[in-house]
Amino acid sequence: MKPLVHVREAALADAPVIARLSIRESARHIRADCSAAGFRELLATLAARAVETRLRDGDFRYWVAEDEAGVCGICALRETAHLYHLFVASDRHGRGIGRRLWETARDDSLARRPSLETFTVNASTFAVPVYARLGFRRDGGEWIRNGIRSWPMSLRVR
Repeated sequence: MKPLVHVREAALADAPVIARLSIRESARHIRADCSAAGFRELLATLAARAVETRLRDGDFRYWVAEDEAGVCGICALRETAHLYHLFVASDRHGRGIGRRLWETARDDSLARRPSLETFTVNASTFAVPVYARLGFRRDGGEWIRNGIRSWPMSLRVR
């Protein structure tokens, strides 16, 4: 039997656990896509203070997935249309947690902005197939910004 997973909107008090999960999973799955300086810059954006700032910012919304062991996934959208972060603990991959987080974020965005036509994401190499399974398609080739490699992708909803 699958353990129950609950998805909820993140609170300011969640910032430290969001940061820990994001940093741990980035080290496992994104570090190879970054120069040393790029990875340091990425880590700075994942730190608890940066997460706290975004949680206070009206342009970002975060969700967390929790199971019996605690927070096991996070999702953040910027300006209702850009999938900013989606991380699931490696030992929970393949259980549909990322999809549940994404669908919660997507549905919330569409309720807030019914005219929204397209979601975007800058995917790590590791995440490209994950986002493809969620319906995103590549928008051109890879690009590197500030030492971080990613693949621009989008999902048309209308």
